Amino acid sequence: MDVGYSCSAFLKGLRVRLLSEEDRRTGRAPPATENPRDVMAKFLRNMLKSMLKRIEDAPEDLSIGHPLLRKKGVLNSVKDLSAQIMRFWDDEYPFWVQDRASIKDPLLWWQDITKSDSADVLGVGFLTLSLVLNYSYLISHHWRSF
Repeated sequence: MDVGYSCSAFLKGLRVRLLSEEDRRTGRAPPATENPRDVMAKFLRNMLKSMLKRIEDAPEDLSIGHPLLRKKGVLNSVKDLSAQIMRFWDDEYPFWVQDRASIKDPLLWWQDITKSDSADVLGVGFLTLSLVLNYSYLISHHWRSF
């Protein structure tokens, strides 16, 4: 499915959104050699931070926030996300897949892998991201490049 923009345009958009306030004020751009892995890790961390803040701002409203993040709390969610990102990039359990081409529906793969304690927070992040973006474009075509 064509959504009207390329993967490079998507990554460029992420880089723009991840500029610090000082960078925005001074007009400095992020380094041109910024690694897409770093961009995605920052994006996921910022997204998790926003999700956790919403939970903290309304602790009594159980309809706000993902139940897993509510259960784990801020510190465990942040710690687990960092560890799970490293496991994902290193192709360690539970992210290692012998034949990635055999995965016909990456969204279902992420749903299944989120059941593992070793992948749950990162899985919630990717599943949330897939709701925000066109999952057939991002996940089906480019999930291996992140």
